[in-house]
Amino acid sequence: MPKEVFLRTKEAAHVFSHAIGEDVSPDDLLDYARAGRLKAEKIGRYWQFKQKDIVDFCKKVLSDRDKAKRARENERRKIGTGSSSNAI
Repeated sequence: MPKEVFLRTKEAAHVFSHAIGEDVSPDDLLDYARAGRLKAEKIGRYWQFKQKDIVDFCKKVLSDRDKAKRARENERRKIGTGSSSNAI
């Protein structure tokens, strides 16, 4: 079985930022961890993140973005088609 890889907060923020294509600070990741949105362990004064959990969280964020984008596009189509169907 492969050994789990743990990342410190700064490393995790770098991986996450690179994966989603925008800057995410270490403080942002700590906020997600404290809120329970991202799995992490506090060991002493430091937080550690499993690399797998960072990857899974990235996938969720990207999936949520994609769903929101599709919902906005569908709403625009409804608004666009709705205005023409009201014409007499």
